[in-house]
Amino acid sequence: MLADPTNARAAMDHAVALKARGDLENMSGRIKEALPDYRQALEIIRSQFERDPGSIMLKDRYTMMLVYVGDILARLHQNEEGRRLYSEGLTLARQLADRTGATPGDVQFYAEYLLDSPLDDLRNPAQAIAYARRAVEMTGQKQPEPLQLLARCYEDADDAASAVAIQQKAVTLLPPSPERKAAEGRLARFQSEVKHK
Repeated sequence: MLADPTNARAAMDHAVALKARGDLENMSGRIKEALPDYRQALEIIRSQFERDPGSIMLKDRYTMMLVYVGDILARLHQNEEGRRLYSEGLTLARQLADRTGATPGDVQFYAEYLLDSPLDDLRNPAQAIAYARRAVEMTGQKQPEPLQLLARCYEDADDAASAVAIQQKAVTLLPPSPERKAAEGRLARFQSEVKHK
């Protein structure tokens, strides 16, 4: 018997609502409170992904939730489970980034996950630079988000001069806005790092 698409849709809507509530807790610094919502969303999405492993949309959502839950667990010093989940998320993110038809977003997310892992043994700044460069190339250097990620990667690799050059390009692409002010702040920080070398 075929699965009821209405129930699947309701379950996904519930998972999205749980993630949104978890995001609010997480952004407020209440990571312990975010964890149950994220875990529940992860289990709903895992169940749907296991029923339809060929769905890129489900794979993307499942990957994101593995990384979110793994990140929070690591920040709560539950490193064993955090490492297992984050590592599984990295594996799936790389599959998404390396597949034929990968989007700049797929490539960018993988680079971010490599750069931002709270577990040092899962961080890979050199690989993050390679994937961030690819995201920049895929967007023709015309989108600020991949450029800013590449600048952060260079900063993390102690190459502040390259970070400055890339961040300057990103700033020029942003209209006057709070996002541009934040980007200019990061640029000033990178410039300060160059001066202090």
